[in-house]
Amino acid sequence: MTRTSGEVLRDCIGLSSVVTDRLFTIGASDNVGNNKTITIYLNKMNNVLNAYQLIFYNKPFKNPVTGEITTNKICDTTNDNNYILADLLSDYHKSQDVEQRIIGVIDDVLSGTIAEGETGSQSGTAVFILPDFAKFIFFNGGGSYLSPDLTIPTNDFRQIAEEWKIFLNR
Repeated sequence: MTRTSGEVLRDCIGLSSVVTDRLFTIGASDNVGNNKTITIYLNKMNNVLNAYQLIFYNKPFKNPVTGEITTNKICDTTNDNNYILADLLSDYHKSQDVEQRIIGVIDDVLSGTIAEGETGSQSGTAVFILPDFAKFIFFNGGGSYLSPDLTIPTNDFRQIAEEWKIFLNR
């Protein structure tokens, strides 16, 4: 099932409508009067993010014990086929980690320094990176190297990782 951007955001914070520019903050109230705000990063100019229907946003989180409010950076998708890519990115919270563990590995493969690279995340996703494509495998599911859950061009994966790194630095 494919979801619209609005449906993804409604799932996250209960919004009834969505604005689709590059970066903005939206406020809403839930049915008990709690105010919620969320900052969304939708890059209409970036065709690779649109091609994979990826949405980057900041989601406030209130610790139920301490009451401290922090902001989680989230990558979501409106296309269920790309959930594994969104989950992988959401597991990376520091731009330095994206640079070293994703972009650096991709660059090593593309430059020929290594023939194949690997990276992964805490969500149980492994990515095998070849010069032409990257294979995403969710090890808690039924994926395998020979039958990956998602395969995308390596250059697309690099561009997406670069956009995620930029978003993390905002």
